[in-house]
Amino acid sequence: MLTLKRSATSQASPEQVWHAWVDVEAWSEADHIDSARLEGDFVAGSTIKTKTQGFPASTLTITEVEQPRRWVDESRAPGMRMTFVHDIELRDDGTVITERVLIRGPVGQVVGRAMRRRLEALLEASVERLARRAEAAG
Repeated sequence: MLTLKRSATSQASPEQVWHAWVDVEAWSEADHIDSARLEGDFVAGSTIKTKTQGFPASTLTITEVEQPRRWVDESRAPGMRMTFVHDIELRDDGTVITERVLIRGPVGQVVGRAMRRRLEALLEASVERLARRAEAAG
């Protein structure tokens, strides 16, 4: 299994970060995301259709929701499973936002290593943008 993660600290509350993160339609306002759409409510079992620049369109299934601390989604393809873990943790210096991707499967190992730098840049852009967006909303 290959694991990649990035974190950012925000002065927004965990609840403000949560609301900014689960506002799926607003994801497409980011430079690195072409489109994003939540199908249904933000609950386990619902799906998110997304297209990130430089990556194929994907369908993510929400597998876990623990408001306002964590949510998890997953994308599957033959020989590969990508699990995205989104954590929000209040600390003394602010709210720490962490996004982690776990890449499993024989195809996933090859694809993950080939796309490692692009995925790390995507995670970095995602958490940094979220930190600033949550602060602006507060």
